[in-house]
Amino acid sequence: MRKQTCCFTGHRMLPKKAIPALAQRLEEEILRLLAQGMRFFGAGGALGFDTLAA
Repeated sequence: MRKQTCCFTGHRMLPKKAIPALAQRLEEEILRLLAQGMRFFGAGGALGFDTLAA
């Protein structure tokens, strides 16, 4: 399972103007990871990037 697991963590404070582009890039990255065989994703749970990734 470890080779199929990816975890996300990042800054708590995200500039509101940057969130749409960041969300788009995050989605692209998750799709790329899925194509490489990732199946399990974790996020820290804090506000900011962790919440966006979740």
